[in-house]
Amino acid sequence: MIEKTVSVRIPRELDEDIKWVMHAEGIDSSSVIRKIIDLGIKEWKRERALELLRRGNVTIMKAASLAGVSIYEMLKLVKERDIAWVAFDEDDIK
Repeated sequence: MIEKTVSVRIPRELDEDIKWVMHAEGIDSSSVIRKIIDLGIKEWKRERALELLRRGNVTIMKAASLAGVSIYEMLKLVKERDIAWVAFDEDDIK
């Protein structure tokens, strides 16, 4: 994996949280920040995909792909959130 250095300003409270995670996980601050960003991006993708599905903009398969999860995981998320969605679109029927 090719890495890129990014500089960002954070509130002091967030810095304290990062230090707490460092101690709890026994890892350095860069690893904590990468881990938290990765978790945040994954969660954002899931939420975005669920919102697009809720609006009817994507199929369940496309939502799963956008979220980076299996179709079974997406179905589980849809059920947990009680999201109504159309099971088939015109392309699926064809």
